Amino acid sequence: MPDSWKALNKPETLALYNERRDAVRSMAIAAILQDATLRSIISSQEVLRCFCGHPGMFKVTYDFKNSIIKDSTFDLQKRIGGMISTGDDNVLDLPNMKRTYTCAEIKDYEVGLPENALKSLQDKFETGMLADLYYRHAYVDRSENVDLDIAMRVKNHELIPEQFETDEQKAKWFKFVDNTVDKAKQYADAYKDGINVADGAAYITADMCRDMLRMNGKLDAKAVRAL
Repeated sequence: MPDSWKALNKPETLALYNERRDAVRSMAIAAILQDATLRSIISSQEVLRCFCGHPGMFKVTYDFKNSIIKDSTFDLQKRIGGMISTGDDNVLDLPNMKRTYTCAEIKDYEVGLPENALKSLQDKFETGMLADLYYRHAYVDRSENVDLDIAMRVKNHELIPEQFETDEQKAKWFKFVDNTVDKAKQYADAYKDGINVADGAAYITADMCRDMLRMNGKLDAKAVRAL
């Protein structure tokens, strides 16, 4: 064994080693976080400067009164993963390529679920959440085939985990159950209205679609005929 390792048997040397190890570990964590932060910033800037992907996927904060874009980074972080993961690398410097495009945004169109669909959704939320609640406290293996039966018995206060023995514990369990039922209803009620079926919908002209295919090297004879 090297002398340096033997020296670790000494309390004062071991204490110094542990102190340095903890310091280095903290520095390593800080370096990793710093690297991730800087790469995120660089990624955002590169995506902003080097436009990649379909223009309809971007959202901006637009000043209609003055006809200017107030904030072009409004939707950037949300879209980065999808834009980069496609592997698209658009070639912008092509002959006869316009530097602008026309994109139509679709006005929000909000709808709600009909009552029967809403009730079905609430039942599904209740079944899953009540079954989760029971299995989490009963410490038994889960069987997906009996989730509905378990959920109904739990909801009706007929099924109680063995650990809830006293009246006080049972009252606490029933409160868990009632809160879970209320939460399931809240989740389902979120679909009553305000569902924007036009969300993310946008259209560009056929000319711009052709140019996008050119920039991606995908404008083949079949696409030309279709356009």
